Amino acid sequence: MTRTDLAVVRGTPTLPGQRDQTEAELSEVLDVQRHVLGDHHPVTLRTRYALAGRLGERGDWRAAEQVYRQTLEIAQRELVPDHECTLASRDGLAWALYSLDRFAEAETEFRAALEVHRRVFGEEHANTLATWHGYASVLAG
Repeated sequence: MTRTDLAVVRGTPTLPGQRDQTEAELSEVLDVQRHVLGDHHPVTLRTRYALAGRLGERGDWRAAEQVYRQTLEIAQRELVPDHECTLASRDGLAWALYSLDRFAEAETEFRAALEVHRRVFGEEHANTLATWHGYASVLAG
């Protein structure tokens, strides 16, 4: 188990101070990973994604959007479009935009993610269905 995994697991319980501790731990791990592995490494990108998720869970969707957007930009520049980090970052960004009531932008991101999910995983894959759910939520919103 990595420190990132441990930080994510620690953030799962609903004890009041643990989510803040998780966010601090993820930030610390991210600093080390950026220094040792670089910004573009998939492990670093996964930690960025986890940090953005924690920010969203505590309701700071603007900060989450910023981290998801940075993660997506790096992933698009350094990895292939159908890499798991690229897809996860686009999905996270879409949900952040949705949570900020920026539905047109969220729709664009969900549609782009859905196109890749369908091509890579097929129509009935769990990731494809989750992205369909997000896309449908935007259209219904």
